[in-house]
Amino acid sequence: MFTKKNIDSFILKEAALYLSEDEDKDAKVDNVASLESAIELAKETLEKTKESLKNLTEKLKMDKQVQTSASGADYKKMADSQVKITQDQLNLTRELLSSAEQRVRDLESQKVEAEKVASESLSEQEVESVENKPNNTNAVVEKPKVNKKDLIVRFDTKTNSPFIVKFTDRGFLVGDTRLSFGLIEKAISKQFSLTLKNGLILTPVKMQKILKYKNRY
Repeated sequence: MFTKKNIDSFILKEAALYLSEDEDKDAKVDNVASLESAIELAKETLEKTKESLKNLTEKLKMDKQVQTSASGADYKKMADSQVKITQDQLNLTRELLSSAEQRVRDLESQKVEAEKVASESLSEQEVESVENKPNNTNAVVEKPKVNKKDLIVRFDTKTNSPFIVKFTDRGFLVGDTRLSFGLIEKAISKQFSLTLKNGLILTPVKMQKILKYKNRY
C-alpha cells in the first residue's frame, strides 16, 4: 500500500519529467544550427513525455487496483483521491505530448525552410560604392548601372549598423544571402530574427523596412 510520502514523491518525480519546458521553447530561432539544437532538445522532451505517459498509465492501473481492494472509510478516501490525482496527471500529460509532437513538427518545418534559403544563397556580389550625400535618409534608393532591373537600397544609414539590400526579379539579396518576401513575412509573424552569413542579424524591425519594397519593385 502507499503512504502520503509515496504519493508526494511520485508527483514530484513525474512533474519534473513532463511539466518542465525547454529553455529555448519560446526562443527566437534564427539559423539552421540553432534549429538543429532546438529540434534535438524538443525530441528529448518528447521522449520524456512519452515515458511519463507510460509510467502514469501503469500507475493508474495500480491505483485502481488499490482503490478496489481498499477497506475502511479513511483508507478508501485516500485511495479515491490518489486515483483522481493520477488521472489528472495522465490527462495533462496527454495534452503535453500533443504539444511536444507539434513543437517537433514546427521546428523541422522551419529547418527545411532555413536550409532552402541557405541553398539558394549566391556568391558574394560587390555593390557599387555610393557617395555620401548631405541629406541622406535612412533608406536611400540608388539605381545600379549594371542591371536596370535591379534596385539597390541602403537602410539605416544614420546608425552604426547600416546594410544594403539588392532587389532583383528573383527576390532580394542582403550581402551574399538571397531571401524572399515570403520568408521574412513568416519570420516577422513569428517574431524571429534571421542571422546571415556575413553576421548581420535581420530583426523583425529591419525586415519590416525591407517588406515595404514588396510592392514597389
